Amino acid sequence: MKLLTTCILTLLFGTLFITSNRLHAETYKMASGDWAPFTHSSERKSQLFEHLVSAAFALENVTVSYEYFPWKRCLYNVEHGQFHATFPWFKTTAREEIFNFTATPLYVDNTVFFHLAETPFDWTVIEDLKKYQVGVTTGFERVDSYKALGIPAQEVPEEYLNFEKLLAGRIDVYETSEAVGYAILNDRFSDEDAARFTHHPKAREKSEYYMMFSKSAQNAQSAMADFERGIQKLQASGRYDEIVNQFLGR
Repeated sequence: MKLLTTCILTLLFGTLFITSNRLHAETYKMASGDWAPFTHSSERKSQLFEHLVSAAFALENVTVSYEYFPWKRCLYNVEHGQFHATFPWFKTTAREEIFNFTATPLYVDNTVFFHLAETPFDWTVIEDLKKYQVGVTTGFERVDSYKALGIPAQEVPEEYLNFEKLLAGRIDVYETSEAVGYAILNDRFSDEDAARFTHHPKAREKSEYYMMFSKSAQNAQSAMADFERGIQKLQASGRYDEIVNQFLGR
């Protein structure tokens, strides 16, 4: 009996030790950049995705930390195992060779074409963009996809610069998230200038933004599994929609 009691206590304390270690040791490191209203290094009102990610991991009793970099540096840091994951990213075949993607998107949004209301713009198929001066942002998936389609595009390092180029008449059209585009206009332009912009009513696509996990970082597989369970719980509970409404008013 004494031996049995000793074994039970040993198993109990061992389990508590493992659980305690997990709760305190697992702080997953996230790399992201500035892309209001979804993610931002300093503006809390523009950290929708950070709140979703933190809430999902919290449901699995895991904490996360965030550091911010240019987007290309985010890719490098995660690929080389310095961070567990980065967000938000489109899923592509090329990226799937380097990173692991969750099954559930972090967020789904409309991707649209922005232009000045005074600039005639219409499109039926994506190749119609060849008739226009198009802008792209360094590190974004569209840099490669436009090249593959033979669509010439002017590249800039920061997304808001495309809107400045639209306003100056140096490009005709720029493709991005509807929510992000209007956040940039509201934050960086006067009401008078912002009112000159519009977007084409036909969305290019429903864009799925994903968490992208390292294949080399320690415990990255566990991090991805924790997130997948957490985000599904968050959505099922209704809390996911509450957080989105809090930031986007939808």
